[in-house]
Amino acid sequence: MHDVFISYSGKDKSAADAVCHALEADGIRCWIAPRDIFAGKDWSESILTAILNCKLFVLVLSQQSSTARQVQSEVLTAVAENRIVVPLRIEDIYPGGALRLQLSGTHWLDAFPPPLDPHLKKLSETLRVLMGEAPQAPAPWYSRAPPPPPPHSSAPPPYPPAAPSSRPTSPPPPPVAPPPTPSMPVATPTGPNEIVFPASLPVTMGKVADAISRLGSVTEQNQSQQYVAGRIKFGLQSVIVRVSVVPVGPGQCRVVLQGSSDDVWGAGAKNATRRLMEMLRNLDNPGYKPDRLGIHPLALGGVIIGFVIILVIVMRLLFSWALGR
Repeated sequence: MHDVFISYSGKDKSAADAVCHALEADGIRCWIAPRDIFAGKDWSESILTAILNCKLFVLVLSQQSSTARQVQSEVLTAVAENRIVVPLRIEDIYPGGALRLQLSGTHWLDAFPPPLDPHLKKLSETLRVLMGEAPQAPAPWYSRAPPPPPPHSSAPPPYPPAAPSSRPTSPPPPPVAPPPTPSMPVATPTGPNEIVFPASLPVTMGKVADAISRLGSVTEQNQSQQYVAGRIKFGLQSVIVRVSVVPVGPGQCRVVLQGSSDDVWGAGAKNATRRLMEMLRNLDNPGYKPDRLGIHPLALGGVIIGFVIILVIVMRLLFSWALGR
């Protein structure tokens, strides 16, 4: 069990090592890659296990880490597991991309200008305060052992056993079979933009790519970084979506969807998110057919108004030309 998970970009390794050394010198146990990954172990599985078993999550925030896909996946997992994220800015920058959404309400610590040591002392003091508030990291649900059975008492019974009765006894009633347990659905919604699939990481990413391809096209699928990106056509609108896939246990993955709209009406991201989540829930439903030609009411109204204006202008020009003759 460790106290702090340190997330950083490979280009900031010297700064991350300095943070780890300062915290461990102050008695705070740290987990940092690649030092704490055993040879032969899966890299993504080791990082996931470390985040699940940590109390606090320290992000070494810089221009490089704010755009690193691996760092974004680690922060997304920490937020999904309700870990306290402590950003440590080593440069005067603001997070971008997915980190801007995840860290929008989080206060950070500044570790500039140099030297770094005075700022790390402040970080150590802050983490010690937070560890008094941070809950103990529970073991993953799939690794928890069942509770032990109650101990059998060896004390003699308070009364002697009753003598067997000579009366005929009626046969016991037949056992009642328990009701059948319903099978787990293919996709279980856990939030407005989250779904849990009872499948492994490769199978889940394949399902996500299938859903995006039915509504548009897949532009990138990266299993090592655990995300699928694509573009969805929604009538006259074009929406870029990015779906992160995070393993949460054997045979289960959490799917978190994010959308960023290119359209001028500003509603494409919301509509595309709704339609893609509906598609993910109905992947195994052969009768489900998504509406690929849906047009937002504002977009449809704009097209009609523009057509009427053009028609009026053309009619006036023709009328003026006819009078001029």
